[in-house]
Amino acid sequence: MRCSAEKDNSRRVERAIMQMETIVDSIKKDSPPFSVRQFMLYATAFPMYWILEKELADLLLSVGATKSALEIYERLQLWEDIIVCYQRLGRTMCAEKVIQEQLAEKETPLLWCLLGDVTDNPEHYSKAWELSEHRSTRSQRSLAYYYFKRKDYEKSIPFFLSSLEINHLQPDVWFSLGYTATQLEKYELAAQAYRQVVSLDQDNFEAWNNLSNAYIKTKQKVRAWRSLQEALKCNYEEWRVWENFLLVSIDVGAFEDVLRAWHRLLDIKGKHQDSEILEILVNAIRNDLPDINGCPASRLKKRALQLFGRLTSLITTDSKVWELYSLLLCANESFISDKDTLERIVQFQQKAFRCCIQKGQWEKEFSMCKEVSRIALRLAEVSVLYVKILEGNLKNQQKVSLKLALQNVICRIEKSVDNFQVSEKEELKLSLTSMKNYLLDIETL
Repeated sequence: MRCSAEKDNSRRVERAIMQMETIVDSIKKDSPPFSVRQFMLYATAFPMYWILEKELADLLLSVGATKSALEIYERLQLWEDIIVCYQRLGRTMCAEKVIQEQLAEKETPLLWCLLGDVTDNPEHYSKAWELSEHRSTRSQRSLAYYYFKRKDYEKSIPFFLSSLEINHLQPDVWFSLGYTATQLEKYELAAQAYRQVVSLDQDNFEAWNNLSNAYIKTKQKVRAWRSLQEALKCNYEEWRVWENFLLVSIDVGAFEDVLRAWHRLLDIKGKHQDSEILEILVNAIRNDLPDINGCPASRLKKRALQLFGRLTSLITTDSKVWELYSLLLCANESFISDKDTLERIVQFQQKAFRCCIQKGQWEKEFSMCKEVSRIALRLAEVSVLYVKILEGNLKNQQKVSLKLALQNVICRIEKSVDNFQVSEKEELKLSLTSMKNYLLDIETL
């Protein structure tokens, strides 16, 4: 029992080998006598001697003691394991010789399959298939992997299916079939294969993750979302699964899971940036859209603000993140009369503006001019609301700050606007007119 428990632990595998060697050697000893050993013999269900020897050989092989393992396998005539040892030792000719000797005595499907492994000849697998009267799972599986390794996926699928028809309980083969089907864009077959994998091995997070991908390709996003939930139960630390979960959650409207996934990604990776998803989340909260369960998204505003607080402490130079943070605070109309909230809205929009204009020579690109103009107009909009509830020096300071920001943008765009196409020029002129109108409004406040 202890050997079985310790054999997969790299630190304790040597002790497991020593224990197994002691058990195997003790069987051959005359002391203590059988009269002592027979006590509780049948109650302990002690394994057969050759099973213990095979387990010892397997342990030796796992730590690289291939020659020692080979000696035991040869004594037990475990031909498949013998071939593995010869291949590891680079003695392919010896492996082929052993198989040919055994075939000379008696032909079996397994021996023909082993010969196919050694010689890399698919005809030997076909011979095994015929010899077994079409009952050899091993031969069909080997043929499937022969073509699979050569990326001839179309040819490998029938052999995978044939092998699985004979023996359904092959999770690794189902997984390979799923991968093969995905490569050929046969997503229905891929989904079927990965479903079989998880039914046989529920802790296989890769199968759950790949199943979700197959569901996405077949436009079954809710099922994909549920599959990823299962994948996360199996592996809570894999950031790629969390990233997939984030993307699918936003697609299906599971906004609460979006927040959870983003926090977990920050825990694992330290940073994660995706402005598009943030924008969808903020719009959902501002418009109070129903989530996947029909609950209003506005209830998540507080948690979303916590996420933005964490994001902006890690990512300080993304104008889009700062702008969305500002927009999130405007999720209800009460912010208009709340001085503290308005102050934060303006501060975040100012940071978005500064991040945007820090990009060198932005005025030479139409897309950047358009982006800067949009952010500047948004800054003017919230600043005017803020100025209206201010008094004294603070009010004057805010007015001056806004005027300088708008004048800077107007001046730089006007210098380069003639370099753009006519339609682009007209669009920018409209933005310039709006900014100039805000400058006039500021004077009257």
